[in-house]
Amino acid sequence: MVYILLDNAIKYTRAGGDVKISLLQERSYLCIAVQDTEVGIKNEDINRIFERFYRADKSRSRQMGGHGLGLSSAK
Repeated sequence: MVYILLDNAIKYTRAGGDVKISLLQERSYLCIAVQDTEVGIKNEDINRIFERFYRADKSRSRQMGGHGLGLSSAK
């Protein structure tokens, strides 16, 4: 799961951008946050990013490769 999140962040961050991973504990939970310096995900796409084959930006699918299964597998 961590690999998929990092892979997406790196793949969709332009050269010169940053990817940050944070690990923190909230009560008895361990939380991992992956953050990049790109524009982010539009509000209307947030609820769909874990759907199989869904791509918020269809134009990037040919450039970046993949099949749109990564985040649904991570979920």
